[in-house]
Amino acid sequence: MNWRIALFAVAALFLLGGQPTGPAEARQQLAANSGDTIKLPVLRRTIARYETITENDIAWTETALRRVPRAALTDPAALIGMAARRRLNPGRAILARDVQIPLAIRKGDLVAIVYTTPFMTLTARGRALQDAAAGAPIRTLNAHSRAD
Repeated sequence: MNWRIALFAVAALFLLGGQPTGPAEARQQLAANSGDTIKLPVLRRTIARYETITENDIAWTETALRRVPRAALTDPAALIGMAARRRLNPGRAILARDVQIPLAIRKGDLVAIVYTTPFMTLTARGRALQDAAAGAPIRTLNAHSRAD
């Protein structure tokens, strides 16, 4: 008998408290007892990169707990309104690294640079040097002086 199978059978016997008669029975008991499942939000359709996920894009599937990745998002509220960082396929778990806050400004877009004090407001045109979400700080290039 292979020593790994024997060790598995002993571990199953200890953990399950049953009396398996061999490695195959131990494996069956372990599989039966580790059948915990979880309802997981998945996509109904393919989502393209930067596309925003809506409530209608989410479906539910029951998945074995042991098959769910650690970084999988289980709350649909964490998905709705988020943008895909890459193409996402339907029916698969969505990981936290797969989504981001939707971009409001893309690199190269023309933007208004505004500097405000209690006594004055200065405005200039500029070009975005990076992508950014709404309200996030961003590096710009002044269109007139070419200063960063």
